[in-house]
Amino acid sequence: MSEVAQVSQEKQFVSTFLQLINLSADAPSNTFLSTDDYNKLESLGPSLPKIKASLPKGGEDDQASNKAVTLNFKSIKPPYKFSTQLSDVPLTHSIYKVKTDLIDSVSNLKDTNVSTTDLKLMIKGKVIQDSTILSSVPSVTDGLTFMVMVSTPISNSQPGASTPVTEPSKDLDDSVSVPNPDEGKLEISPSTWNKLHQVLLNDLPSKVLADKAFHKLQNNWAS
Repeated sequence: MSEVAQVSQEKQFVSTFLQLINLSADAPSNTFLSTDDYNKLESLGPSLPKIKASLPKGGEDDQASNKAVTLNFKSIKPPYKFSTQLSDVPLTHSIYKVKTDLIDSVSNLKDTNVSTTDLKLMIKGKVIQDSTILSSVPSVTDGLTFMVMVSTPISNSQPGASTPVTEPSKDLDDSVSVPNPDEGKLEISPSTWNKLHQVLLNDLPSKVLADKAFHKLQNNWAS
């Protein structure tokens, strides 16, 4: 379409639109024809000209609805140790839906009544919220590996329920001697500090948190 024709069409559109909004003043509804009297209409009034325009192309959300990815999962805290993956997961799924599918696919989770609230899916130490849609997670199309933290279900921690019991570390206990009150301040050997640091690394979801807790413990002990 030439520039002159486009300007002419726009002028026609504006002129017709102004004509439409100035057809008549407000009037009571009983002055208008009913649906049974439409055959008495002499004219349908002015009509706006058609303007050719291409339909908008589908955005990222439309493209995501047709794609699926493979997700990898690795637990980071006992007693629920597992490593698995889910294939052909649509990018339109929420993290809540991913958690549900993960529980159904891992017998260790399903058989112990673990629920979605007992799971935390993390990427680089950051917990991903249940309402998050996969397509909004960075680099999801390249495949993702979630670190999974599993909390013991409340029903399993009630009296009478069987819960995993962890034996205390004999090496750790033996390396710390209880001093006589008259001997002064208790000193902890470097090897023991290393073991404490390793325990925090295994127990906390990220190295940053483990290092922070370790330094805080050392500073409080020194003071």
